Amino acid sequence: INKAIQENARASADWKHQLKADRAYSIYGVVNEQLFGETLPSVVIGFDDRLKKSGEYYFEGDNISLYHHFDIRTDLTDLELFISIVHNAIHAQQNVYKAKGTWYHSKDFAESMQQYGIEVNELGNTVSLDPNVLEPTLTRLEQF
Repeated sequence: INKAIQENARASADWKHQLKADRAYSIYGVVNEQLFGETLPSVVIGFDDRLKKSGEYYFEGDNISLYHHFDIRTDLTDLELFISIVHNAIHAQQNVYKAKGTWYHSKDFAESMQQYGIEVNELGNTVSLDPNVLEPTLTRLEQF
């Protein structure tokens, strides 16, 4: 189901979020390949400007049981979009490979974000960027 939704979102030229969806899925694909060695699950990326933060990962499925689904805001800059996708990619990885209920914005999550140059607080919000780590990460993602 996730792959079919992804393909439809990327191909539906009459959908108002199609360009943003195509960009988000492209970034997620490169992040999966370059940073996670193709270990991430297929995700559904939705868009919701009612969110108070940049994104929301639904680790137990959403109201219609789409696992590995996250929503992001449409007004994010390219850097914010990248950070949101890395944030949610780590959630997807932890959802697949970590014990449930132990990982959401844990120390392990913060350490995972930090290895890509993104420091987060206990709520998972970005508090600072380390250009010495972030720049090589972005360079590694040449397609970004």
